[in-house]
Amino acid sequence: MPKFRSQPVGQKSQTFKDERLIRFKKYCQAISINTDNSLILFASDSSITLFQYKFAQLKYIQNCRNHKNYVTTLNNFKNNFQFISGSIDSNIVLWPLNLMANRKYLQQLQGHTGIITCQVLIPKIENFIITGSMDNKIKFWNVSQLQQWRCVQKITDHKDSVLALATNLEGNKVLSSGKDNIILVFEQNKLLYWQVRQKIKVNQFGYLLNFIDHFTITFQPKQSSHLHLYKTNQMGDFEFPTNILVGGGGQYCHQYNTNKLLIITKNGWNLNIINHIHDFTNEKDIFLLKESIEFFDQYFFGTLSQDGEYLITWDTQNLQIFIKKINSENN
Repeated sequence: MPKFRSQPVGQKSQTFKDERLIRFKKYCQAISINTDNSLILFASDSSITLFQYKFAQLKYIQNCRNHKNYVTTLNNFKNNFQFISGSIDSNIVLWPLNLMANRKYLQQLQGHTGIITCQVLIPKIENFIITGSMDNKIKFWNVSQLQQWRCVQKITDHKDSVLALATNLEGNKVLSSGKDNIILVFEQNKLLYWQVRQKIKVNQFGYLLNFIDHFTITFQPKQSSHLHLYKTNQMGDFEFPTNILVGGGGQYCHQYNTNKLLIITKNGWNLNIINHIHDFTNEKDIFLLKESIEFFDQYFFGTLSQDGEYLITWDTQNLQIFIKKINSENN
């Protein structure tokens, strides 16, 4: 029997219901799912395992390998059939998703000298890949007319490892969190270069950082049971006015889904599902802890599909991939 416990908060049934599970004994460091939920990627050791997901069935496609060390990050493009991976070996690799037709990677992006800790794609047009590393640097990669990616800008404002990156839906603002207890806010100028607009000093660094909308961001410090909510002031700078209590302590997974207005955040042994409610009457945002899934081990990874329909997790206790579909009764 799977070893975890789901605790709905203030509702009769779970947010997500089990749809499929499969044994996966390899240690999983990252999970990603493509736009139409037909392909799921799992990073294990230095390789990436690709599964097809169709009619609630997982079908193994193949294992692709290029990195020389553990894969740490996975991101799918929305507008083309490609994905990118980052690794402890400090390289970023661009892959085709139709690996059966083309088993070779498309391009290797080199330039970092430390472990790749995070990477994001600028939404919609996806013309920038942004990467963070333990070399304390943030790099902006732009695609040329020849469909080759090159580093066009380097940010060196962090004095310690870059731990998290996030971008807003408009693609004109970027956040970074560093081990130096600093959150940086970037904006793009008219020359398409990224400039640091704001430096936010925090008491404790964290791995969890996200945009809720253009005016709101969330940040979770390491070992904290609270999610910090920042709002913009009249000057357009982010200020910290609100705490949201969540279960557990210590984390490495954080997502906000705009379709379902859900935040998932990992704290210790808990995967928390938080509901975001727009209160238009009183012109405020409400964040409610909807459900807490308690694993019996802190080593688990999870991701939401881009449409918010699926929650996918893997943990060391069960050594299984769990695919859960959103429960329409609660949405």
